[in-house]
Amino acid sequence: MNATWPFAQLKVTPAQLVLEVVFLGTYVFRPEQVTGVEPYGLIPFAGKGVRIRHQIMGYPEKIVFWYLCMNPKPIADKIREYGCRT
Repeated sequence: MNATWPFAQLKVTPAQLVLEVVFLGTYVFRPEQVTGVEPYGLIPFAGKGVRIRHQIMGYPEKIVFWYLCMNPKPIADKIREYGCRT
């Protein structure tokens, strides 16, 4: 599943990681359900994102939050600071 700003919003707190996607719903992850968070990109300078690896049955296996013109590493690092695994 691919979600792109402004049609998706990523929120992180110490208790949860939330991805709200217009028309697709809301995906909520507790830190222990996240098995990895990593920078993700297919096209340099055009498509950058953060891939969320998880172990929740019923959620899409591949979840990527995309955005433009930004280095995804600081966002992935911040999510890890809140307790989600690398």
